[in-house]
Amino acid sequence: DYVTDDVDLGVHYSADAGYLSFSWRLSEFESKNAALRWQNPFTSGTGADSGALAQAPDNSFQQLSLSGAYRFTKLRTALGFTAAAGKMEQNETFLPYTTNTNLNAGALPEANLNGNVNTTNLALTLNSNVTDRATVSAALRYDERDNRTEQVVWTRVITDDFVSSESETNTPYSYERFTFNLRGDYDFSNSVRGSAGYDYRRMDRDFQEVTEQKENGGWGGLRWRPNGAF
Repeated sequence: DYVTDDVDLGVHYSADAGYLSFSWRLSEFESKNAALRWQNPFTSGTGADSGALAQAPDNSFQQLSLSGAYRFTKLRTALGFTAAAGKMEQNETFLPYTTNTNLNAGALPEANLNGNVNTTNLALTLNSNVTDRATVSAALRYDERDNRTEQVVWTRVITDDFVSSESETNTPYSYERFTFNLRGDYDFSNSVRGSAGYDYRRMDRDFQEVTEQKENGGWGGLRWRPNGAF
């Protein structure tokens, strides 16, 4: 028994040479059932005759975005951009460590996750007809997920039967991703086109084995259409 509400509001302005858009988005998820509970059908220790599993928590996401494009007629060039900032929140109340009343696992260090994640998305594109035969396009993109959820140390309880001597810390995964793409096309004739490009990608991560990753790639190609023009 759950409900998802989505709201989108925006303003859009168009002109002969371009456009500009501003929008706000809200997405909320609400569940009537905080947990799934059951009786243990298997042989178990004293007090472990039932169990509980948390369901998907209530959460919300908001985002503001601005996008636009402009065409420079004399330069035969078009420029476009997108900028967006979002925020995700989740503060559903936690279930206790265990349903086993005979186990002394202690109190939870926090009543809820107080999850807080910020997102940033930026993009810029450029397309230009350099000559009647040559075109160039370039694209930049930056994406960030900034997880600001606090790290807390938790006690481990094994299958509602015993309290482990070990502990765990929640991991607020975050990342930054940057990409750049460059492409050029040239028509040698009405049926032969040459293309070449360069791609770059960089990824920075938190709390993972590979914290930084870079990729570079170049490519080229020649296409021929014997029965028609491009």
